[in-house]
Amino acid sequence: MRPTALGTLMNKSKLSHAEPRSLGLAPLVVLAALAGLLAGPATPSAVASEATTGPTPTRSTLTLTMEGDAMKAINRARMQSGCPTLKVTTALRVSARRHSARMARQGTLSHRVAGEATLSRRVADSGYAGASMLGEVIALGPTTGSAVVRMWLASSLHRGILLDCRYRDFGAGVVRGGNGRYWWTVDLGRR
Repeated sequence: MRPTALGTLMNKSKLSHAEPRSLGLAPLVVLAALAGLLAGPATPSAVASEATTGPTPTRSTLTLTMEGDAMKAINRARMQSGCPTLKVTTALRVSARRHSARMARQGTLSHRVAGEATLSRRVADSGYAGASMLGEVIALGPTTGSAVVRMWLASSLHRGILLDCRYRDFGAGVVRGGNGRYWWTVDLGRR
């Protein structure tokens, strides 16, 4: 399947949003919004109530490795482009993981699935408050961190988001859906 790209960008509370696509029989769709990341598993600490944000998905060793590999690959690409590496932020990882879990549950690849808050609200609810810039890239399908980052970097929209030198923080979340496919989210931010 040939990936296609859509995007969502957020800067200083102004949001331009592409129409979400239902997965149905459509080919793999990759979506983006501004974001930034690097490596290593993090344990969620202060997390908003589950009533408004949903539970934090449990992590397997495999998904932790996949997330870490994606964040490392993003930071390698940023260094090669002359951008500073991104710092892994627990709150952005929690936000990314929750969003991946929601997409998997609803079977929809979108920056905002039915019943979900906006990117700025869900990131703030996860503990990343006061952001002046936020971004997000999402994908469905790739089975490794390096493969999903290669896919994003091959798209000028996604590449522009991941290699935006203004971002300082990021977090990745990957969830294996009931159908065995992987749902990816990377949230990026700057305070």
